[in-house]
Amino acid sequence: MTGKYAYLQLSQRPKHRKMPALSLHDTRGKTLTAGLSSALLGEIKTELARGKQCMVFLNRRGFAPALFCTQCGWRAYCQACDKPMTYHASTQKAVCHHCDHTFMIDQHCPDCQQTSLSTQGQGTERIAFALQNQFPNVPVIRIDRDTTRKKGEIETKLNEVRQGSACILVGTQMLAKGHDFPNITLVGILEVDQALFSMDYRAPERLAQLITQVAGRAGRGADSGRVMLQTCQPDHPALQTLLYQDYRVFAEQLLAERQQWQFPPYSYQALIRTEALTMDAALQFLSQIRELLQAFDLQLLGPAPAPLERRATWYRAQLLITASQRKHLHHALSQRLNAFYQVNKRTKLRWSIDIDPVDLS
Repeated sequence: MTGKYAYLQLSQRPKHRKMPALSLHDTRGKTLTAGLSSALLGEIKTELARGKQCMVFLNRRGFAPALFCTQCGWRAYCQACDKPMTYHASTQKAVCHHCDHTFMIDQHCPDCQQTSLSTQGQGTERIAFALQNQFPNVPVIRIDRDTTRKKGEIETKLNEVRQGSACILVGTQMLAKGHDFPNITLVGILEVDQALFSMDYRAPERLAQLITQVAGRAGRGADSGRVMLQTCQPDHPALQTLLYQDYRVFAEQLLAERQQWQFPPYSYQALIRTEALTMDAALQFLSQIRELLQAFDLQLLGPAPAPLERRATWYRAQLLITASQRKHLHHALSQRLNAFYQVNKRTKLRWSIDIDPVDLS
């Protein structure tokens, strides 16, 4: 667009290995075992019988993202973030993945004391547990933040995979790139639909990058690789483009959409985030910031509560600033920065300016 950047492409894999074949598996109306379809389990069984390795990817750690009582309706909820807490079976704890608050869970509901607690959904811990039940004679190696906290743990697990014997690797984004496992011939990616309906316009881009990176773990050795994507939206245009065309076509389509709506890289953005003891205080501060910016050639969206409205007892809000040229954005912010500090002196809060934000949450 401005000639400052060049497009460089790796046209082939090392040693001329073929790219893995991608396929969509429609899970609509299908019975799943802890999020795993019978088709994926069957393919894993086939590859293990050949002495190969398989990888199952889910970008959510823990056992289940929801824990509730079927008797009285109680659910594990973080009082500091107003968000559901994730159940971790190995430690018998409910954990908030936003502020790290935890509390112990036994067999009884904290409210009604009945033994009627149930979970919904799955994380990597549940996936690994289900796979170990399905394939009891095969090592299931889970790599996520929970299993690699201690020094040397991740290297121990990676070395076990690198030995090449049949095993199943289960993990989160920690496994998406930078690892070479020559004996992995099958990768299963679960719940790819999560990013298809996000409020963040960059979500499809991140999904495509993640699929491309995770798929790159398969077929790095002498045998070709395959990637199965489980989805309830097999006809979604983004998935169809990735499957039947390639990432470059996908990127060109996204760029055309962004040009139409004047989203970056065809405009320039800054996000002012604030955290305060009340939502009113956060919104009032940003309203004053907005008034200070009204005289400039900018588009101002907000202030509004952040997608994660509350974290660790602090209320969060944001103001999105968009400019047609970068110099207009920098000029406005530099001219008003001292005034921002003056506003902050009158209010107990925290605030920051994120130039070219990659995450709008």
